[in-house]
Amino acid sequence: MGWLSRLFGSKSVATTETGLELLGRTAPEPEPVEPRTTAAAPAPRGGFAVVDVETTGLSPRRDRVVSVAVIQLDRQGNVQDEWSTLIDPQGPVGATHIHGITQQDVVGAPIFGEVVPHLLPLFEGRVLAGHNMSFDSSFLKYEFGRAGWGWPTVPMLCTLRESQHFLPYLDRRRLTDCCWACDIELVDAHSALGDARATAALLSHYLVGGTGIAPLSAHRALVDLASRTTWPQRAGDGHLFDADEPRRPLTARARSVIRRAPAAHPTLLESFTLSDAIEAGAPDEALPYLETLVAALEDVQITEEERIALDHIAEANGLEDTEVAAAHRGLLQALAREAVEDGVLRAAERTELRSTAELLDVTESDLKRFLDVEQSARITALSRDLAPLPSNWELGDPLRVGSRVVFTGCDEDERNRLEQQALSAGVAIGSTVSGRTAMLITDGSVSGTKAAAAARLGTRVVSPTEFGTLLRHIQPPLGSGTPTGHDMVSTPASAARGHVVAPAIVRAWALAQGLEVGVRGRIPAEVRVAYAAHHPAD
Repeated sequence: MGWLSRLFGSKSVATTETGLELLGRTAPEPEPVEPRTTAAAPAPRGGFAVVDVETTGLSPRRDRVVSVAVIQLDRQGNVQDEWSTLIDPQGPVGATHIHGITQQDVVGAPIFGEVVPHLLPLFEGRVLAGHNMSFDSSFLKYEFGRAGWGWPTVPMLCTLRESQHFLPYLDRRRLTDCCWACDIELVDAHSALGDARATAALLSHYLVGGTGIAPLSAHRALVDLASRTTWPQRAGDGHLFDADEPRRPLTARARSVIRRAPAAHPTLLESFTLSDAIEAGAPDEALPYLETLVAALEDVQITEEERIALDHIAEANGLEDTEVAAAHRGLLQALAREAVEDGVLRAAERTELRSTAELLDVTESDLKRFLDVEQSARITALSRDLAPLPSNWELGDPLRVGSRVVFTGCDEDERNRLEQQALSAGVAIGSTVSGRTAMLITDGSVSGTKAAAAARLGTRVVSPTEFGTLLRHIQPPLGSGTPTGHDMVSTPASAARGHVVAPAIVRAWALAQGLEVGVRGRIPAEVRVAYAAHHPAD
């Protein structure tokens, strides 16, 4: 993973009350490991070679490898051998505070060309694997090319991509996130050997069903394919990757994630999940790109180095301009879903969405459409399976999902309770009475501008007790069952999401069962599983 460790974050694998505990950025200085020129008992061919590199920067064309580690696994995921070495990059080592390698450390270390003959036996007949493998393989193929060695078309496996299948419940998919989910200890993070060992353990989990999901036969098929891969036997064989060759150009849209940072600390990204972005239309192949992009946005600014990393990751994963744009839109729609999840679009959330949309070159009209789609989907889900009004109903027109109401006066505790219930039921809480206000809730203790506006507009006025009854018997919106009006817009895209269970419904059920669940953020996986077990139709 190398420098991308900075983008993916630095987290320990120990759990705390707030989730994963952040570590500092300074890595311990690694002890140089001399390359093994001989092996008493070479590991049998066939299996996986888990690779990690530390680099001087983020561009495989411009920057160099300063450390490389390889862990050999057999077909079942058992460790057979490991190998690592420092590399003299023939120039500055880059950011020591990230990878822990100093200029003094690489004095006397081999240059990459001297290491290639040691790497070839480790790679031959094996699937190359890594966490965000496209990053590591890009550096390796250009280093091979600089040294005059060809790089074949080799089967590769990315544990980041595969986590979507084996660890589907994760919100984020950094190496630390995946290791934490599998109870794997990550020692010496941001060192090539430390990250390679952790990645090898993660891959082993995948191969033996350690995540609770059966192994994929496709992974074993990759090993058979790797056995037929021909690696160069001498310098000059095969295709040499030239760092000076013109690279595939990405359009302005693909490079537009650079202009300026969000105005405030991101809050929606704290509970963001990559699966939501994929569900919203981001290509599956864009998962490594999205993970890097989200990490860059969390830093509040996108630096030139991060821009280069995003550009190269898009290229390494074969993402065309349209696919990068789809990834940007999917990410923003997922953030819009987070924003409307609790029924309140706060000013800070709207600012964050607009700033992020500008960073990602997504138009204001697209952002509004995403908010409409997600609000519509939420309201539609909350409207499903509501009980009809009782036969002795005497309160006139019912309260409907998607309605907007305003409070004035009222006991503070009672008002807070009713507002929370209203938001969970899909009722919007306004601050001023307007023509879109369905009713004003008041105990009559205050006669101010809200009451005056309600009288002028003919807005319905109810007591807190009546409103509580209306909430208990809330009805779907009029018409087709989907919301209408300025705040709830029905669009074809909302129907495409299919059968959706709103988080508010899951939270309400969980609280009734005595389960721990917060009022904001992603619902814990175990709560979702429990809800699904009790509501198979959902």
